[in-house]
Amino acid sequence: MSNTTRIEYPVSKIDKLINKFTNSPINFQNPARKKNKIMQNKANLQNAEMNVTPLLTNDYDNLRTFCRSKNKAKQTQNKPNFSPKLASFSPNKANFKAKQSQFQTFCRGFRKDKIMSCNRLNDEYQINKLHSILEKLYKKYNRREFIPPDPLQFAYRYKSRADREIAALLSASLAYGRVQQIEKAIDLLFSIIGKSPFEFTTHFNNTKRKTFTKFKHRFNTGDDICDLLSILRIVLKRYGSIEKFFAEGYSPNDNNIIPALTSFCERLYKIYQEHFGCPVSSGFRYLLANPDNGSVCKRLNMFLRWMVRSDDVDLGLWKSIDKSKLLVPVDTHMARLCKILGLYKRKTISLKAAVEITESFKKFTPCDPVKYDFALSRIGIIENCTGRFRAECQNCELFIFCKK
Repeated sequence: MSNTTRIEYPVSKIDKLINKFTNSPINFQNPARKKNKIMQNKANLQNAEMNVTPLLTNDYDNLRTFCRSKNKAKQTQNKPNFSPKLASFSPNKANFKAKQSQFQTFCRGFRKDKIMSCNRLNDEYQINKLHSILEKLYKKYNRREFIPPDPLQFAYRYKSRADREIAALLSASLAYGRVQQIEKAIDLLFSIIGKSPFEFTTHFNNTKRKTFTKFKHRFNTGDDICDLLSILRIVLKRYGSIEKFFAEGYSPNDNNIIPALTSFCERLYKIYQEHFGCPVSSGFRYLLANPDNGSVCKRLNMFLRWMVRSDDVDLGLWKSIDKSKLLVPVDTHMARLCKILGLYKRKTISLKAAVEITESFKKFTPCDPVKYDFALSRIGIIENCTGRFRAECQNCELFIFCKK
């Protein structure tokens, strides 16, 4: 038995107790001042050898129970008698704990084997379970009406194959930043280009370059767009389409699309150097990121998905590229969802992470690994998923896969 004395103080005496050791009244309406006063006199409070129970008043809702044991040797056996500690007064932490408690309470309604672990894709039952949920999401979100605010909406403004191909590449190259910024920039771009992106590009010259002087989207200026249009004019003159130019560096024997995508970027860089007689600008490299530099290439992989796949959402203009070679376009939101689903374990978002995610999706659809990309991205855009628990999470198809 422990000889430790534990003194319980009612709420009404706490003010007097703290004032006794601080020698001055504390304004408890100011939590920051309260915390500083207590910390300055922590030694005196410890000498009181007291154990204050959790308080339910607004003044003390963030103050943890603290106590002091006379017999330190028996502290391990008597776990309630730990050294005095003061908790953080951050209201965000309190709110997080409240939400965490709600999450735990709701999860008690599920059997433990229904909450999937990080290694969920190693079990056949878990693979089938996730596959069926992904199919439901595909049927729910993979529809033309859900395309806005995706940049793909701008390609659908045009009817001809040539116009859509140019519009898709330009839209994808500017698809970074906030959704509203992306829409505003691309809308301005096509208001300058006019009715036919193909005709505008094939007849692009220095006179048309002047119309882009006021264009700017985050890290790219009108000069970067004009440089890209100048290079595309040369590509279209030599090959007739972007597909034929891309296919020149594509091999069906490659494991994935990375070698072809690397060749695509490097050959465009080479044309740039030959045409302008100078090294490739940083702005142009940002528009067309080369996977050889380790970039995740989210925008170019998204462009390839639009071009190669064919369904209610994707255009399916290119017939010479196998869709099984495509990579999942990975950004912050997609990476968060894939981490929740246990599709990859890497700590950083990189090209290797995109390959790992793609390989995981091949367990569901080997011939079409990027099939669920659009549907999963709608969870963040339409359902406003941020990765934090909300009441609306209970209605989400992926809820049983989410972690605390």
